[in-house]
Amino acid sequence: MVFPRDQRQALFERIRESGAKIVTVAMGSPRQEILMRDCRNV
Repeated sequence: MVFPRDQRQALFERIRESGAKIVTVAMGSPRQEILMRDCRNV
């Protein structure tokens, strides 16, 4: 897991509230792919 569960949920909520249409992630592989997969439906 890239972030602890509570931090991930807080991050996803911030993204959702921002109204962002595009999110750029630069964390290195495979962490960024995992995060973006989990964030896909935010």
